[in-house]
Amino acid sequence: RLFMKLAGCRVACTVYESSAGDQNLGPHRDDWYGAIVQQLGAKAWLLGEGADKPDATPTLILNPGDVLLLPRGVLHDVKTPDYSVHIGIAFITDEKLAT
Repeated sequence: RLFMKLAGCRVACTVYESSAGDQNLGPHRDDWYGAIVQQLGAKAWLLGEGADKPDATPTLILNPGDVLLLPRGVLHDVKTPDYSVHIGIAFITDEKLAT
């Protein structure tokens, strides 16, 4: 509720736990602004155009304590090199992406 009051929009928080090789959503774009907080392990992020290529190289690796601010609409995919726990915070506005 504090995030919603500060941000002036709806906010959803989700905890993601994954092991190496776990399935994910695949390359996609989110319709909200995101903050990713890495808690345990590491997560490899592929960001921007080209993130949907099978041989794409990760743009960055998040380690515990790292925070990624992800603008809405940015193409992204994730890979888990080992065990990982991260928190996703979605700032949901009434704006919609143009399709």
